[in-house]
Amino acid sequence: MFYKLLKAYKNHGIDMHIGNSKVMSASMAKNGEMMHAGGGAGITDLAFFFALNKIFKPSRIFCIGNACGYGTLALAEIFDCPIDAVDCETEGEFNKKGSELTRLISKEVYDDKVSLFQGYSPQDLETIIGDKKYDLCFIDGEHTNEQQKLDFDGMQKFMNDSCIFYLHDVEFLKMEEGFMQLETDNKDYNSFSVDFSTFGCKMMIRNLPIVKEWGEFINESPIIEWRNIKSEILETII
Repeated sequence: MFYKLLKAYKNHGIDMHIGNSKVMSASMAKNGEMMHAGGGAGITDLAFFFALNKIFKPSRIFCIGNACGYGTLALAEIFDCPIDAVDCETEGEFNKKGSELTRLISKEVYDDKVSLFQGYSPQDLETIIGDKKYDLCFIDGEHTNEQQKLDFDGMQKFMNDSCIFYLHDVEFLKMEEGFMQLETDNKDYNSFSVDFSTFGCKMMIRNLPIVKEWGEFINESPIIEWRNIKSEILETII
């Protein structure tokens, strides 16, 4: 999708698959063989961030989960601000290769805006972050209800008063129960579904009226299921 980013991977001998109808998330490939490094961001995630960038300019971003690095580096392309990320480097044979490429491409193409740390959330956050504060956090770590809560709660002290959480794969990997608990426990946040996202992502925001209004637009499609529309109406549309 991004010329500079795809070329940067290619210069290191890697072809980036950025998602299609068969494989939805970004992943690395070499000589036609996929290099599993954990699932990456997809096109609909980047569409979300493109649109968000029109109404919200984060000063610093934190990412939990990095995989092959495509999503993290894409955020550097879109927002042009410092990004810190943590990845445990245990998901997939080529996870460490993804980390290596993330650091190289950040230095070569994005003025070292991305700082990637090997570690675990939340136990290593204090060491990694120190006294920094963030406006946007992308949570895409271990996909369980329990870990989703640990990641969200662990980042609270490091977020500015006005901030956004983007939670990946909530519906896709059946973490709705955990997300509903986050809503119950965090009444100072407004929560929304990112209805157009392939992975059933969610957004939680605090003290951002314009983003809140946008969230209300994208929270639920006005047409829930095509099959509920009468066939004769469909025929006039298609």
